[in-house]
Amino acid sequence: MAPSDEELMQGVGQGSSGSFEALYGRYRRRLYNFILRYVQDEALAEDLFQEAFLRLLRAAPRWRPRARLSTWLYRVALNLCIDSSRKRRESDLDPAAAEALVDRRPGPQDRLQASEMAQWLKAEVARLPAEQRAVLLLRVYEGLSEREVAEVVGCPVGTVKSRLHYALRRLRQRMAQAEW
Repeated sequence: MAPSDEELMQGVGQGSSGSFEALYGRYRRRLYNFILRYVQDEALAEDLFQEAFLRLLRAAPRWRPRARLSTWLYRVALNLCIDSSRKRRESDLDPAAAEALVDRRPGPQDRLQASEMAQWLKAEVARLPAEQRAVLLLRVYEGLSEREVAEVVGCPVGTVKSRLHYALRRLRQRMAQAEW
């Protein structure tokens, strides 16, 4: 007759590698499959499975059977899965962690596209009517306030806003047509 889980756990607590191997063999497939179904990631499931058995080893010397070992072991595994899922959600939601993973350096393709976009935009701004082009350049490129632009071009602030609005709308329309 095979020893019970509790007897094997007592043996593990006394240092019996045979008892540990028997428990490991008894729960290896079932516990791993439970964890894998929960986390849906083989590498993570393997890590959590190993951690569950490490906790079994650490708990063995002071093991007092209050519940069945299988119940305790599955609860340990479930807690590990829950903690792991919580940590993954937190890291998914942590903007600083996500930001750290992003490589902000432009690659060759990015630089080429930015250069092409800059040339296209320069040509499109040059096609704007003179009044709209002047307002756009002073406001957007030079950073003047609407009041300062009005003083430079000699028109009311409302006219500056209107010209800027039409210039930006025209650029957006052309950009949509060019599929940028």
